[in-house]
Amino acid sequence: MRFIDRNGVGMGGSFLMTEENNIAHEDNYHQSRWNLEKLTASAQLAMDIQNPVLMWHSIYTYMHLNCFLDFNSDGEEAVSEDFVLPPIMADFVLQTAISIVKLAQGRHPINDRYRQESTPLSPKEAIDLLPQALGFTRQGYNAFADFDSIYQKVWEAKDYDEARQKGMSSKDALEALCKTYGDMDHSQRRKRIRLGRSFLRNGIYGPYPAP
Repeated sequence: MRFIDRNGVGMGGSFLMTEENNIAHEDNYHQSRWNLEKLTASAQLAMDIQNPVLMWHSIYTYMHLNCFLDFNSDGEEAVSEDFVLPPIMADFVLQTAISIVKLAQGRHPINDRYRQESTPLSPKEAIDLLPQALGFTRQGYNAFADFDSIYQKVWEAKDYDEARQKGMSSKDALEALCKTYGDMDHSQRRKRIRLGRSFLRNGIYGPYPAP
């Protein structure tokens, strides 16, 4: 059985608790706490902007960093021991389950009161409503496009700040971003950079999707 310990603690087997091991254990504990705080903030941001893709990304990252993982027969990662999700993530999973159960019962998950005396939803109607029921779509909104836009701004902010830290002028850094991400008015690019920094401060957490 192959376990992956993302934080370097809690693996099976005995070892000598030397001073070095104690220091490493304490460092890993603080890193784990930092991960939890960042991921909880990321989950809260997902709730605030109502983006389920960002929430599922936060849940996946939390599990990837904090769970004991094994590999199933298909070579895919799978949870091998019990674990506890932070409350904000657990509540989201519960609400997702409620929406799916309503659809399975033929009930409209968004407008249940309006539909409760109507003809039950057919399976085709239920599957058609699924993206809306889970928050992936609403009028004029696509959660995947919004998620991509968030991380695009994050990458632009990170690349700009790294360029500035290396001594590049603001103008040259903005020109470099135009070469990487496409031409854009510098004032508009600066606005995107400010938004990207805001996302980073308010919980956006890696691993980042590729730009």
